[in-house]
Amino acid sequence: MGSYTKSAFDTLRKIPELLPVPDFQLEWLLENSEFRSLKEGDLLFEPEMAVDNIYIILEGTIELYLFERGCKRLLVQYQKGGILGYLPFSRVQKSIAFGIATSPVELLSYPKSKIQDLIQYNPELTEELVHVMISRVHHFSSQVLHNEKMLALGRLSAGLTHELNNPITSISRDNAELNRLFLSENLSELVCAYSGLDLEAQPELLKAINTWKHSSRVSGLTPSEIRNLEKDWKDKLKSWGMKNPEEAAEVFTDSGIDSEEIHHWVKKLTPNKVDTWLNWIQFLLQTQALVS
Repeated sequence: MGSYTKSAFDTLRKIPELLPVPDFQLEWLLENSEFRSLKEGDLLFEPEMAVDNIYIILEGTIELYLFERGCKRLLVQYQKGGILGYLPFSRVQKSIAFGIATSPVELLSYPKSKIQDLIQYNPELTEELVHVMISRVHHFSSQVLHNEKMLALGRLSAGLTHELNNPITSISRDNAELNRLFLSENLSELVCAYSGLDLEAQPELLKAINTWKHSSRVSGLTPSEIRNLEKDWKDKLKSWGMKNPEEAAEVFTDSGIDSEEIHHWVKKLTPNKVDTWLNWIQFLLQTQALVS
């Protein structure tokens, strides 16, 4: 291993997200990737450019930004050890932002065209990159929600008199938009991808998840019957591998889903994925219930 490659390996080895990845998989990544250099001010990508590579920053800083109403807005800053670009199972096709080097940058570039090789030969590396994708979704979702709140506040200030005359209409309109966003399949597809199931099984799982999001508990149950159902869910979730099933038991009870439907898919997962996957299902059900 040359001195430059050794330095790159040391950088990869220290990235928190890649700590569980075996050394030989990081060495494989190095051997199958391209080293790239950027000068300060160079663009790595821009809006509408195809997202064709996984990038890992070995040195330097890259900022992602976009223009809104003629003003530059910083989205996120990636420093040494940052992972950006395409990630396994991502459906992103084109960039929505500019990526610019704000200092001299050295980075590792792995092509999307060879992603199946990475998935086939490096399961631990693939899993950690999927975790990075999930974290990135959380980060950008938080930013989007924050921006929406600011925009909503601006609209409220501009049309306060009108909105006060008809507040229910305003609430219903905003709630309908939230409902549209949560009914989209993006989050459901992410849960399917995380499951690790083969591509043939994922459409069936996606169909099941979308059905679960619309389900609800039958009416007329007594408090005692509801408590018994929650206890049954709690016991089953715990036996399947969920670490903190208390809140989830209430959510699954309120959803009215047959526990055997969930167990059918739990049995198909590897044990280390069960807890996170069940938490994702709980999140989808709880969020949809709140919006509804």
